[in-house]
This record gives sequence, structure tokens and C-alpha cells, in this order.
Amino acid sequence: MLIDFIYSVYSYIFSCYVLYWGLVIVGCPAIVHVLIKFCWNYYITLWCVTDNELSHLPIPPGTLGYPFIGETIEFIRKNDRFYKSRQDKYGSVYRTHVLGRPTIRVSGAHNLRKILMSENSYVSSQWPPSIRKVLGPYALSMMDDIHEHKERKRLLINLFLPDALNDHIPIIRKTIKHFIDEWCQKGKILGYPQCRNLAFIMAAKCLAGFECDNEMGNELSTIYQSMIHNMFSLPIELPGFGLYKALKAKKQLIQRISENIQKLQNIPVDDRKGVSALDFLLREEDENCRFKTCESIVELMFASHDTTSSAMCSCLMFLGKYPNVIKKVREEIGSDDLDNLTLNDFPKYKYAYNVTKEVLRMTPPVGAGYRKVLKSFQLEGYKIPKGWTVAYGIRDTHHTSPLYTNSDVFNPDRWDDLPNFDRITPDNLETRYNYATFGGGPRTCIGKDFAKLVLKLFVLHVCKSCDWKLENKDAELYYIPVPRAVDGLPLVVQKRKNND
Repeated sequence: MLIDFIYSVYSYIFSCYVLYWGLVIVGCPAIVHVLIKFCWNYYITLWCVTDNELSHLPIPPGTLGYPFIGETIEFIRKNDRFYKSRQDKYGSVYRTHVLGRPTIRVSGAHNLRKILMSENSYVSSQWPPSIRKVLGPYALSMMDDIHEHKERKRLLINLFLPDALNDHIPIIRKTIKHFIDEWCQKGKILGYPQCRNLAFIMAAKCLAGFECDNEMGNELSTIYQSMIHNMFSLPIELPGFGLYKALKAKKQLIQRISENIQKLQNIPVDDRKGVSALDFLLREEDENCRFKTCESIVELMFASHDTTSSAMCSCLMFLGKYPNVIKKVREEIGSDDLDNLTLNDFPKYKYAYNVTKEVLRMTPPVGAGYRKVLKSFQLEGYKIPKGWTVAYGIRDTHHTSPLYTNSDVFNPDRWDDLPNFDRITPDNLETRYNYATFGGGPRTCIGKDFAKLVLKLFVLHVCKSCDWKLENKDAELYYIPVPRAVDGLPLVVQKRKNND
């Protein structure tokens, strides 16, 4: 009996010993993992809230991930599901830590209105560090000083006035028609890369003043894509990291724009075509501002190219899914000659414009905007801390707004009964931020009319000139940095037999 008892005791002790070391070996990483995240969350939420204002209010719920990298890796890996899962769990205001900054993510028209109309009182322009580094201090969207921003905006807005847009129409139309003809000749294309090339050639011609053939266009596009697709990265400027690659590509792009400036300056003023944004800036700014001019062109191309290519690709995707919409656009066009359109002709094509608005509602090219909090303020009962970044969710707002019945359904007809958000009026002050594709407040996108013009021309010409079929109607979308089909959107395209 004694021997059995001793054996039982030793067996128990041995079992405990094995269990202990098993927990140490297996459990330690898990425990350390939890402790690291807890300590990081504690540090950010308590020690990085640097003021005592509104101290009685809690900061929004959420998680902050790991030290320094936060939740950036999960954000990149999960794509749009990252925000959707958190919105489902925490609501329209929550905290996270992405792209090197502790961030409050908000959605909802009332929240967007407060943020966008609080410029220079509660918030100022703030983009992730990597994007600020790439676009540079002379980029309009990167300017923190509101007065400097106003002066620069007053100059650049001239690039998109009606007379300038009318000058761009022939270039845009010819480029679109050239690409459509090429697509029909090829028969099978990948929609997103083709729309990306189309948008780049248009931006290179209308904004940077390049005379692009296919070879030059492809070369410039490759450099530009390297810059764009490495911008949304951790702010680490070392070889191998995304920011390093983006800055290297930007340097090459600046060099090409500088070479184009030299080329333009060697052409007598009277012989220049003079309709590009670069031509205008060369006339308005002296030679000491050449680097600022180059940075402005890079920003304009950034703002127009990737966003426009995404929107055009989304047009092909949604129209391909809804042939009845194409039919209605064609009925609206009738036998009209689209080769001599001016801005005054576009109000006639109301349904085509509704199509572009619905595409931009469903898949806004810019999913969110960023602001730095200058002074702590209250939002939905939470404290938005001074010094943090606040990201206003455009896509989130579009998809959850009560203004849109069946918001997940593509329906251009809905715009017949919705307010006109093109201009601010007393009637839409409370509702206009339900449609925030082009931002709002003092930093509303200055190129929005150019973007609308491109999309309207694209929808009209592609519907009139060709038929296309989606090879994958259930293509998965990736949203960073802009919405695009993961498979590139394979299409079968053919010339319409009768496009009259």
C-alpha cells in the first residue's frame, strides 16, 4: 500500500512537471503574444493621449496590434474585410493602428461632415507618413498650412475650369477611341491593366504634356506603377522596403518630367499646343519653382491616374454584369455623333452620368481620407484624441448610408430620386456627405470635374462602339490602393456591327 501511495505521488509530481514544462514551451509564446499586445494597447491609449481635454470620455473601442507595425500587416492581408469586420464589431467609430499611426476610423455622413468642415480648427490634412514622403511637401494635399493651401489651390484650380476642360475633350476622346479599337482588334483583354494604360496616357498628355507613343507610355507607366504600389507601406526608407522603392521611382519620374520641361522650353511659345497642365504651370511659375512644378504634376497624375483607371475598370465590370444598363445608355445616345461633343452637350446624357455616379458610389476609387487631430473633440460620445490620425471612410459611408435603398445593388436609376450632390445647396447640406467620392470642405478634390468628364466620355464611347463580355462575373476585388479585380478583369471585346 505504501509503495502504491509513493508511486501515485511520484506519478502526480511527474505529471505536474511535464504539464508545467509543456505550458512553458507551448504556452509561453501565446502568453508573451498577449502581454505584448496588451502593453502596446495600454501605452498608446493612456500615454499617447497627451491632453486632459474631454478626459471624462472614453476613446473609441478597437485594437492596436503590435508595437510600431500596429495592424498594418493584417490591414494589407485582409484588404477591405479588415475595415468591414471592425465596423461590424465596433460600429461607425473605432480605433486601429495602420501605416505607422494610431488611427480613429469613422464613417457615416454626419461624422464625415464634422471632420471635413473642421479643417484647421479640429483637424488638418494628414496622410500616412509613407505617402507624405513620396508626394512631398509641395503637393497640394500634403500642405498643412491652410493659407499656403489656399494660394496653391487658387492656382491649380485654373487647370480644371470649363475652358481648360473643353480643350482636353479632343485629346481624351481620341485616346479612348484608340484604345477601344485596339481592344476590339485583340478580342481578349485584361480590363484593369488596359484601363490603367489608358488612364496613364490621358494623364501624361493632358497633365504632364507628354507626346506618348505606346513604347514611351509603357516605360513611363512602369515607373509610375512602381511608385504607386509601394506608397502604402511602412515608413522605413531602407533598401528592400516599399518606401525606398517608391522614392526611387518618383526620382525617375521627376527626371522624365524635367526632361519634358526642357523639351517644351526649346519649342517657340507660339508653336506650343499649350493645353496641358504643365504648359499652364510653366507660364505661371518662374524657373526657381521648377521642382515645385514637377511635384505638382506628379501629384496631379497620382490623383487622376490610378483613381480614373479604377473607375473605368469598375464601369466595364458593372456594365458587363448589367446589359440592360448598356442598352439604356445606347438608347440615350441614339444616332448622335459623339466626336464633336463639348461640355454644353453633356446634360443631354443624364442616364450615362447616373451610371458614372453609381459606379463611384459602389466602388469609390479613394476608400478613405486622412486628417491629423489638432484638438481633441467629441464624436458619438467618444474622445478623438489630439495628435492621432482620423480616417474618414468613404466606401464605408456609401455602403451603410440609409439614403440608398439596397445599397449593395448597382442601380443607376436611383439617382433620379436623389439630391444633386454636384454643387453645395441649402437643400443638400445635411445629406451631401452620404456621397463623398470627391471629399468635401476646403480640400474637396480640385480635379473632380476632369474625372467626371473622363468617365462620361468613356461610358458613352465604350457603350456606342463595342460589345464586351465578362469572363468572370464574380471577380474578387482588391481595394489597396484602389479597387480593382484580382484577376485583372478578363474580357472578350468585339466591335459593334451597328453602332448608329
